[in-house]
Amino acid sequence: MITIDLLENSFELMEKEGKVNLDISLPILDKISKEIHNLKEQRIKEKYNSPQKVFEIHHLSLVTLIVLNSIRNRLILSTKDHDNPISVSDSLKVLPEIKEAFLRIDQKDPDETFLELASQIQLNASQNKLFNLGMCGGDNLNGIFLEIAKEIELS
Repeated sequence: MITIDLLENSFELMEKEGKVNLDISLPILDKISKEIHNLKEQRIKEKYNSPQKVFEIHHLSLVTLIVLNSIRNRLILSTKDHDNPISVSDSLKVLPEIKEAFLRIDQKDPDETFLELASQIQLNASQNKLFNLGMCGGDNLNGIFLEIAKEIELS
């Protein structure tokens, strides 16, 4: 979670400066994404044999990773699209929910609130132009669904 706080502080500085710094933001985003992915894998393997609980963890993780990837892609395109620093401001609006997702995946037994938070993240990210399946590999939804089904089957 310290990494998310670092990203938030970096974004706040970039917002004040009015300029995106990819050298700072991209490595942090990549690290957060890797942490969430690894945490999801660990949590599913360590104790959940219920397909519902596996789905809840996987869905919240997937939505969070899609949004993080959308933030990453939008920052990369921000200079070309004259979206600088708006992309950082919009990203800051979803970071509290990303942080909450990380905490829940890390510390809480999955329940229906995981799905509610995933919906909140998705809605907030969509309103801030940060949830676009096309930008995030949405053309591979069949692969994503197969991955979820495989994890549920293995549980």
